[in-house]
Amino acid sequence: MQILQKRGQLNYGSVPITTPVLATELGGYSAILAKAAALVKKGDLIRIKRGLYCLSPEVNGHELNLPMIANALYAPSYLSFESALSFYG
Repeated sequence: MQILQKRGQLNYGSVPITTPVLATELGGYSAILAKAAALVKKGDLIRIKRGLYCLSPEVNGHELNLPMIANALYAPSYLSFESALSFYG
């Protein structure tokens, strides 16, 4: 993910990134989906589903935020009381 590191734009943490956001970050490339596929193959991006990616924990330094990913997959969604209690102990 040296492309984004050079531009200093690794501010996403563990938030899922959509293809339009990725296209904005990789503005110099004409084939955004091909570059995204190459970054997935390299291990810098994790493909959640078509058009939805997360930065790899090795690149980003943060663990994946599963509730945020769940909300991006099926919005609007919420955490149940039991899930929140389980998460926070």
